[in-house]
Amino acid sequence: QQQQQQQQQQQRRRLKPQSIMNDPPLSNLLLPNYFSDATQTGYDALVPNQTPITLSTFVRGIISGKTPNAKIGTQVILEQYPELREEIVPSPLARELFGWNTRLDDGKEYVKQWWGVDSLLGRWMEKLPSMSAYPVFIASNHRHYRQQQQQQQYAANDNDTSPTPDKDVHHHQPPRTDLHAEPIGNIASQLHGTRRWTLVPSKWSGLLRPTVSKHGRGYFYSDMDPLRELPERLERIRDVYEFTTRSGDVIWIPPWMWHRVDYDGGGNGKIEYKLATTTKSTKTTTTSYEELSIGASIFHFYPMQYLTNFPLFSFLIVPNLIQEVLGFNTE
Repeated sequence: QQQQQQQQQQQRRRLKPQSIMNDPPLSNLLLPNYFSDATQTGYDALVPNQTPITLSTFVRGIISGKTPNAKIGTQVILEQYPELREEIVPSPLARELFGWNTRLDDGKEYVKQWWGVDSLLGRWMEKLPSMSAYPVFIASNHRHYRQQQQQQQYAANDNDTSPTPDKDVHHHQPPRTDLHAEPIGNIASQLHGTRRWTLVPSKWSGLLRPTVSKHGRGYFYSDMDPLRELPERLERIRDVYEFTTRSGDVIWIPPWMWHRVDYDGGGNGKIEYKLATTTKSTKTTTTSYEELSIGASIFHFYPMQYLTNFPLFSFLIVPNLIQEVLGFNTE
């Protein structure tokens, strides 16, 4: 009976590929930006393209091979459909296991309802930042097959020593989010597919060349080549944790913990999506595509952990936090 209930809950979930592709409210949702190529390196890899796109168009680009390395990390989905928050982590579990609470945000809503949203106090409450955010992350679950074919083609020709782009280590890489550290706690849930994580405690920050975001965002990033220099540096660090999350897994990333995410596979193979095509009559065809990775997080501000986990970062990030709170950041 418990297994049957779990299957029913799984079928009701909306943050899954089938719903994203075929559920009109979700599929037609307009996203303000996305990463067109999440295999890039350097600071640009952390800055999305300022190009609006619908959610279904974004996903179709990945599974069709048009934009196989695209990635999104967006709060728009949960802002439009807050009821989906329970699909990340059920609220009672988030409170019990991770100390998450919404008392301040609930207080803001109470004040707005009591005094009115259009009142002076209500408008001030609207401007105050929320203690929690709920981003959803979607990318291909592994390297695109065309890149793999190119890699095999060049590997077969061992006599060719010319410096071609496809033989460079920066190519044939899966989408990823490079190493960075943030002032919030991250309750990260894997909803579909897999993600490979690399975590490094903040005490090793001095070896990671930490650099504050250039455009007013509240985070530090590691200013090292993520494919050559950084792996060599991580070998010198004793406390490096690597693991893969699969559907149903939840992990806790404390404030200022360095973390990197690689979308490099390890999933359950292929999955079928039903795509509707309209000619003289409406027909539904079924096509098999690469599996997606879908994850979501509760980003929550824990004041004491922010101050005590790494006080130097907490002090240096204040100007960026002010810009972000006031909406002056340019990312």
